[in-house]
Order: sequence, then structure tokens, then C-alpha cells
Amino acid sequence: MLRLEGISMAPFSVVAEGIYQQIRYHFVDLENEYRGGWFESLICSRADDLTIIFYDEDNPDRSVPASGLMFHKLVWKESPSSEVPALKAPE
Repeated sequence: MLRLEGISMAPFSVVAEGIYQQIRYHFVDLENEYRGGWFESLICSRADDLTIIFYDEDNPDRSVPASGLMFHKLVWKESPSSEVPALKAPE
């Protein structure tokens, strides 16, 4: 999913249900249409209420929030050209 070209910011909310927490998010794609989804997580930091969303521009319903991935933070790699910077997972 990290290789998908669509990136957006999205608010999310947390609903506690038993052991897992259900994380719900919604975002606006390039066509200004509302999209969203949910996932279950054992751990969710509520320090922020925004997350970065990676999505497929050809099929925006195929998306994943950064908060649902297994890394601690995003680091933007410096780009030598005017291209969009690439994402780099912390080492």
C-alpha cells in the first residue's frame, strides 16, 4: 500500500469494542468525493486526531491509514529533484 500514489490527510475516531478498538476514518479523494473505512487495532494513540491516508487513485476505496500500519512514524526522504518526495520507514 505504501507504493500507492494517492495521499490525503484524514480525521479519525476510535470506538472501543472489547479487546480491539475500531478506528474509523474518512477523507476526500482527488475527485472531491468522500471515502473512508475502518480497521481494528489493539493499540491506538489518541494524541492526534489526524492521520495520513494512502490510497489507490484508480480505486480510492482501496485505502489504508498510516495509523493502521506497523511503523512508529513517517519520515519524508529528501528529493534531489522537483518530484514528490518518497516515504521512508524509520530504520
